Amino acid sequence: MNIPVGDKHNFGRCTFKVSRGEDLLFVKPRPVFWEWLFFGVDSPLTNAFGRLPGLNSLLSTTMLEVSDPFKMSGSSVKEIETGSVYNPDRLSSALGSQLAYATLFGITDLHRNNIITTPQQTIVPIDVECVLMPLRLGNETGLLPHRVYDTNQCLFLSLSSQAVSANSFALRMLSEFVAIFDQMLENLETIRSALRPHQDVIDTCPIRVILRPTREYAQYLEKAVLPQIGFVEEEMIQLRRGDIPYFFTTSVSQHIFYYLNSELSESAPVSGKDAQGFVAPLDVILEKANLQKLFAATTLWICSRLLNGPVQLNIGAVRIERSKHTAVVQIGASEYKTALA
Repeated sequence: MNIPVGDKHNFGRCTFKVSRGEDLLFVKPRPVFWEWLFFGVDSPLTNAFGRLPGLNSLLSTTMLEVSDPFKMSGSSVKEIETGSVYNPDRLSSALGSQLAYATLFGITDLHRNNIITTPQQTIVPIDVECVLMPLRLGNETGLLPHRVYDTNQCLFLSLSSQAVSANSFALRMLSEFVAIFDQMLENLETIRSALRPHQDVIDTCPIRVILRPTREYAQYLEKAVLPQIGFVEEEMIQLRRGDIPYFFTTSVSQHIFYYLNSELSESAPVSGKDAQGFVAPLDVILEKANLQKLFAATTLWICSRLLNGPVQLNIGAVRIERSKHTAVVQIGASEYKTALA
């Protein structure tokens, strides 16, 4: 049985949930290269993490069985066993690990509909379209509270509200985030080397660009409600045929595109918009100085927004101190601080 799931894009295309024997597959109407590269069981990153003792815990995030990751359409992601009963306190570390990984690689749109929790108390994204985004803060991944995402779709808010102590949950999450990010910074060259054989595909594989929250499109399709900021013509073209508008770029393109035909063989740029700020080449994303600033900024944000009371942590090369009035993060010889309201 083929069951359509998710939104319709690009001339009515959508993901299908397909039963094949005892397996359940999600057959995607787009490439699944990003699912494979970042979360596939046979990804080059999986092999790299297996050789690095400090990053072994990331192996629990790379659990997807992905078929034909280089095809344009019709490839599948095998559903792994999901956990209907989970322990939010045990998942705090898994969330911190996933937050570090997604923040480093600029993976966004990780709201609850795009993530599963497993009986092994791990967190695995299953719908990965927005990658290599030049982030300013880790909450842009969608795993932490952010204005773009509905609060009921935020995994941190969902899990921490069920924990014995929301503050303890956030502290454990922060500790794992710091430990994993610190180790990835130390092993950037190993990560770059693992990805280098796939550089051509990384440069040319479509990356989804989300111009506005999907709910604004849905409200228009369901009730003809217009948003405060009006739709551009390329959005209206797709809305008129009943699609949720879909836009894409590549990590080396200056343009944002949309598809012109159902075969996805022709596309055109969106007028008046460029891709600057939406995506960046892999070598820019993995630039160590920028990553260290992102690491520090996200750590300070967590300390100021999600934690209460004094905090002192020493993890690897990182020292964190939260007092009544300030939060300080020291990474090696560099110190970052923010005042607390």
